Formats: sequence, C-alpha cells, structure tokens
Amino acid sequence: MTSKPRPYLRPRHVVEELGIAESTLYRWLDEGKFPRPQKLNGTLSIWTRETIDEWIASQNGERS
Repeated sequence: MTSKPRPYLRPRHVVEELGIAESTLYRWLDEGKFPRPQKLNGTLSIWTRETIDEWIASQNGERS
C-alpha cells in the first residue's frame, strides 16, 4: 500500500523530502533562496506540495 503525498508540508517534512539539514532550510530562507512558508497561526508554518514541487523544478532547470 502506498501513501498519498502530503498536500501540506511542515518543516520536518521539507527537510526529509529535500534530504537537507533543518539548519540548511532556515539558512536558505534567510538568504531568500527558498520560498517562505505560509503561517497558519503564530507558530505553525507549512508549504504546499505545489510550492515545493515548483521550487525543485526551478532548481533542476538552473542545473541544466
């Protein structure tokens, strides 16, 4: 049985998906190299699956 992809990703899921350290994620955010998350409340940050997929595609385009 395969699980459906998450439509929303929390920071821990993003780092797992990208295979990076959490510190790298936050550094990229500070440097403007990664899309800002949506804030659902004061402490909960999420990215949509679409946002992450588009960012990955844009990175693959830069490497070509």
